[in-house]
Amino acid sequence: MLASRFIAKIFLVTCVALVVLQAGVSSAHVMLDTPNGDEQLTVGSEYVIRWHPAPAHLMGDWDLWYSSDGDTGTWKPIIMDLYPGDTTLTGVEITYDWTVPDDSTDMVRVRVVQEVLSGTWDDVSDADLSIVPMLGGDADRDGFVGFGDLSIVLASWGLDTVWGNGEFTNDNVVDGDDLDVIMENWQESEPPVDLVADIAPVGAPDGIVDGADLGALLARWKTSDPVADIAPVGVPDGIVDGADLGALLARWKNSYTTLLPEPSTLSLLVFAGVGLLRRHSARVVRR
Repeated sequence: MLASRFIAKIFLVTCVALVVLQAGVSSAHVMLDTPNGDEQLTVGSEYVIRWHPAPAHLMGDWDLWYSSDGDTGTWKPIIMDLYPGDTTLTGVEITYDWTVPDDSTDMVRVRVVQEVLSGTWDDVSDADLSIVPMLGGDADRDGFVGFGDLSIVLASWGLDTVWGNGEFTNDNVVDGDDLDVIMENWQESEPPVDLVADIAPVGAPDGIVDGADLGALLARWKTSDPVADIAPVGVPDGIVDGADLGALLARWKNSYTTLLPEPSTLSLLVFAGVGLLRRHSARVVRR
């Protein structure tokens, strides 16, 4: 009798301890790594949400949410019932590519939730982040309309595509109307001051974007070398091409003013180039 009472007490104390432990570490069972506050995301861009379980344990699906009015606001679904993957190891990173919605605000929070039999565990961004509108013509989403965007429009000329990938007029085709948007917004915003194109010397950049970086990029032209695959910024496309060249030129010695022509002159040059390409194509067909 005494033994059975003792066992019952031990069982009761253990259950209470487990409940207290669960209540005290609910947020610690999942850690949201990014975004965690102060980031600026652009409408239509891809952002990688990263999180990991801590400690490792069996679990159900993941849910991702965001709020556009702070951590006490209304939570809106990003994706539900995301397969948990292999979470048997502590610290295994899990990611999801989020297409940033058209919901501009500076009070954004992201929340990750894991579902378990006993309830849910969650973690929320520590501080607010912001979602900003996409600048018309900013095809490479670097916050500035310049050569990088122009190269994307020319590379996509005549193709059917969705808004933002060189198409800015909602007619689902890249044409002269989209080029007009580029011209209208040419250099309207402040140029980026980052040194994302400072790729040379390789492994030991020198703090300035100049001829050494241009040479390093051209030496890797049409390869998949990640050293020179710098565009679109933050989401490289796996090939070194005109988009990367445009991104480098846009950062040339951190100054656009001595490099770029006026929009009116540039427009004439572009239309002349398009005309030459069409005439060349016609000659090839006739032959």
